Amino acid sequence: TFPSSSVPSGEHTILATATATNAVGKTATTSGKINIDTIVNQLTAKENVTGSDHVANASELEHGLPLSGRVEPGSQLSVVFDKTTYPAHVTSDGAWSLTIPKNAISDGAYTQHYSLIATDAAGNTATIHDSIVIDQTSPDAPKILTHEIDRNDGSTKKFSFRSADEDFSVDQVSGGGG
Repeated sequence: TFPSSSVPSGEHTILATATATNAVGKTATTSGKINIDTIVNQLTAKENVTGSDHVANASELEHGLPLSGRVEPGSQLSVVFDKTTYPAHVTSDGAWSLTIPKNAISDGAYTQHYSLIATDAAGNTATIHDSIVIDQTSPDAPKILTHEIDRNDGSTKKFSFRSADEDFSVDQVSGGGG
């Protein structure tokens, strides 16, 4: 027996030697390797819906929120999302995936925090806390701006532009035809 403080943390193999002495003073020695595993390694996560804006919108969440990553092979992984725990599918090489169902994602615009909890084959646990920005609100309806131009021939041309931006302007319009 030896104290746990003498075991280095991480994953590695140490060589151990044991010596036994009987009542008459004879000794026997043996050596062997001991595998040490005190951590869950390689725990990663990513969400797979946001584009360059890093915001998950209603269209991107149409089929739920797909999450994936890597974990130590042989581990079990679950995701706690909005106080509900979902088990992930973990492959034999440690790739994991899970889709949070669409009906579990609230409407509105907010930051949703979630946690990943992994347990490896040795019983070690690791947790990652992450978040995703969700915006399932409808954008402002575009404004339609109509401009009329009186032409020298007595006719009037109308141009309509759509914009959700208050500072919308048109610098030049060109075209052909009647």
